[in-house]
Amino acid sequence: MISHDSLSKYRQSAFSMQILFAFALPTEVLCFKIVFIVHF
Repeated sequence: MISHDSLSKYRQSAFSMQILFAFALPTEVLCFKIVFIVHF
C-alpha cells in the first residue's frame, strides 16, 4: 500500500513537471521572440 502510494505520488509529480515544461518552453520562446522584435 505504501509503495503504491509513493508510486502514484511520483507519477503525479512527473505529470505536473511535464505540464510545466509544456507551458514553460513555448512561453520562453515567445518571450525571446518578443524581446528580439522589440530590440530590432
